[in-house]
Amino acid sequence: MFAKHSKLLLLILILALALRLHMLAEKELGVDEAFQIDLISRPANEMMYIYLNVEPNNPPLHGLVTHVIFILFGSYYFVKLFSVFCGLASIFFCYKIGEKLFNKDTALLAAALLTFNPLHLFYSQHTRAYSMVIFLFSLLFYALLIFLENLKERKYAIALGLIATLFLYTHYVAIIVLLCMVASLHICGARIKSI
Repeated sequence: MFAKHSKLLLLILILALALRLHMLAEKELGVDEAFQIDLISRPANEMMYIYLNVEPNNPPLHGLVTHVIFILFGSYYFVKLFSVFCGLASIFFCYKIGEKLFNKDTALLAAALLTFNPLHLFYSQHTRAYSMVIFLFSLLFYALLIFLENLKERKYAIALGLIATLFLYTHYVAIIVLLCMVASLHICGARIKSI
């Protein structure tokens, strides 16, 4: 059977799913969401041309993923479901980060707070890349913690590099996040060597 914390995490995730699915189909698209749907509904070569030449401020990974979802299912509702999935995954990794850094009680509190965070809820129902960005950030941070525990195992470094690459191809804020991570690793490494 599930332990108490696992049951509570499952309850939080079910509640998060219910909150994110509530009125999902009825919500009207915003202007930027309509632009996103128009973009991903085009042929792949035309969409990539727009990403690379017309809209170079947005990396293409989220567009490619949602393009495939839109082609497979033919509805922007499923693109919104992808954002819901990314929101749920980020709540799960928020729990895993809290569990690794603190304890299970703190991790549950963090997951519950993120579940009810209005901005997280909003972006988990949005067709733009923001929910995927939050998911990849939380996954990257969790992977970093795993990597730091297993410095001698190459597979964790490779996984960290792959997640960082996905993050970079999703949003350029990843550059700032990765620079901060490298700087803190450098500072922590220098402190460890001096001890």
